[in-house]
Amino acid sequence: MRELLWMAEGHQRERWNHTSALMAWLENTAMGKKGKPTRPLDRHPFRPKGPKRKLSKEQSIALLNQIAGVRNVRNSTNTANSTDQVEPNGLGGDDGSG
Repeated sequence: MRELLWMAEGHQRERWNHTSALMAWLENTAMGKKGKPTRPLDRHPFRPKGPKRKLSKEQSIALLNQIAGVRNVRNSTNTANSTDQVEPNGLGGDDGSG
C-alpha cells in the first residue's frame, strides 16, 4: 500500500512540474519584460517551503560522524596535550586492543 501512495505522489509531482512550467511560461509571455520573471517553482504547490538549512563545517562533520558511526576518543596516555582521535565505533578505543 505504501508503494502505491509513493507512486501516486510521484505522478502528482510530475504533473505539477509540467503544469507549473506552463504557468510560468504563460505568465512571462503575457507580462513581457515588465517585472520580475516567474520561475516554475514560484507556481509549484510541492515546492519546499522556507530557506534551506545551512550547517557549519563543524556541524556537518559531527552529523557525518554520527551517521557513519564514528566517535571522538581521547588519547588516555597524553592528558597534557589532549588531542581528539577519531575511531569507528567498536574498533579499537580505550581498551588497548588497537
